Amino acid sequence: MFYLLPDPSAFSEEELKTFCRKLSSQRKKKVDDLRFFQDKIASASAYLLLRLLLRDGFGYEKAPLFDFGSEGKPYLSDNKEISISLSHDRSGAAACASKNKIGVDVQTVFRYEDMLAERILSENEKKRFDRIDRSDGLFTRMWTMKESLGKKSGEGVLPFLTTTDFSQVEGDGIYFICGDVFTVGQKNGLFFSVCGKEEEEADVLTPERFFKEVLSLSDAQI
Repeated sequence: MFYLLPDPSAFSEEELKTFCRKLSSQRKKKVDDLRFFQDKIASASAYLLLRLLLRDGFGYEKAPLFDFGSEGKPYLSDNKEISISLSHDRSGAAACASKNKIGVDVQTVFRYEDMLAERILSENEKKRFDRIDRSDGLFTRMWTMKESLGKKSGEGVLPFLTTTDFSQVEGDGIYFICGDVFTVGQKNGLFFSVCGKEEEEADVLTPERFFKEVLSLSDAQI
């Protein structure tokens, strides 16, 4: 399951205060430690998307606490059978959960640059960019796929930068690569990739729907 919220910056500081009542003390500290409002609201939104997803898909009602793997992958501290993943930047937030390992990444478009491509693309991928216009969208899409794979594995993105081959990627769609299933797309200029064992349908929440759903959550008790 996969929930996506484009443009969390649509919310106000007053609405962030409402959101904070639904955050665990652990997540609230993380949000409080961020310097800029745009980062605070994005971090809070990703967590609340996960709360909604866990409630709707697994009947898990409370505000979750996390344990973390060596590369920072979060796990539910009281339920290791559900795999979770969060992602956010200032233009969007996402959360996914599954009984199988899963990872998600969201990213606004960033420019193709030769120096950056040298660090993150495999040889086949670099050849792909040599043959076509150097599309910023395709470059961003490949990056989100590598990130989602790293989050799914729990190893982080570094082991997969130049070793994965997504040169066959064309655009939005479902890709079956090396035993993983990638759900790849974009909404409102926000690129996303989910890596798991099956296709994941994106449920895109408007700010109005998200706020209403958040209000229906119980206040956090921990």
